[in-house]
Amino acid sequence: MVDGSSHTIFFTAHDQAEFNPSSDVISVTVSSNVIVDGISPTVQFVYPDPALPTSFSVAAVPGITVVADARDNVAIDRVEFYIDGIFQAADAQGPLYEYAWDFTGYATGIDHTIYVRAVDTSGNTATALTAVTLLP
Repeated sequence: MVDGSSHTIFFTAHDQAEFNPSSDVISVTVSSNVIVDGISPTVQFVYPDPALPTSFSVAAVPGITVVADARDNVAIDRVEFYIDGIFQAADAQGPLYEYAWDFTGYATGIDHTIYVRAVDTSGNTATALTAVTLLP
């Protein structure tokens, strides 16, 4: 229903004895006071920087903290972190959102994708993707 629209409501009940009571007619006006948020958030990597070629030696560095910056015109609900398409964690404590990625169990010599998904309090989303290479 449209905010500010007027409607009339009444009821009539029917029983087996054909007794048909009706209610009084009442008028109502929709007043939701709800602001629809159709604006998606923004999200970008702070670390690792997708503008730079990024590789890490797992022998030297056992893991990194992935950091994303997410912003919204109302509020961010959470930022989700995925490695190679697999959900790892969500962080709801901004303005910088973090995930501690432990390299244990990840193959070396290949690229791995880091995908972040920001979700605002209205369910709108934004995503960012970068790749890193893990070296022996």
